[in-house]
Amino acid sequence: MDEKTGSSKNSKSKAKFYNDIGFDDNFTTPPISASFPTEPVIEKNSFNRFSSVHPSPMVCYVLRLRRGEELRKSLISFAEEKNLKAAFVITCVGSAKSAKLRLANTAQNVESHYMLDVSNPTEIVSLVGTISGGGHMHITLSDMAGKTNGGHLLELIVDTTAEIVVGECTNLSFTRVLDKDTEYKELQVNVR
Repeated sequence: MDEKTGSSKNSKSKAKFYNDIGFDDNFTTPPISASFPTEPVIEKNSFNRFSSVHPSPMVCYVLRLRRGEELRKSLISFAEEKNLKAAFVITCVGSAKSAKLRLANTAQNVESHYMLDVSNPTEIVSLVGTISGGGHMHITLSDMAGKTNGGHLLELIVDTTAEIVVGECTNLSFTRVLDKDTEYKELQVNVR
């Protein structure tokens, strides 16, 4: 270590190596083109691929659910009690006593064909989705062997804890509108 500069003697050789193979350690951000709009273009039909891009400030909430609480209903109730119009899950870790998940591309009218009933304790590996507007969340659970299962969250009973960070886009609201193409109620983003 060079006491005057505080840098390692090896740092010069490392930089030289990267420069020798084409890396430049003087990174600069290219200028933003004047052709980019400063405000988003918002179209009425939110089912078009990129028509509903809405930048928004965000507020975060941190909550913990305890043993026996139902995760999905608790998150929806939390959003309703706090009057959150565009709430979504940022992250969630914890454990589940039991869960019910809807699986992809299965017969909707036959519960046993489309629902995975998880009755053994599992770890919550991830939870993503929107909360406001009725909620649409997907979850991944891991059993004691490390095997994972995931799907659309219908119900989950917390085992020891669920630590959740919820975000809200403060100038938007989420609703669900029937999409004729999918025949499901899909997310519609509205500016407040």
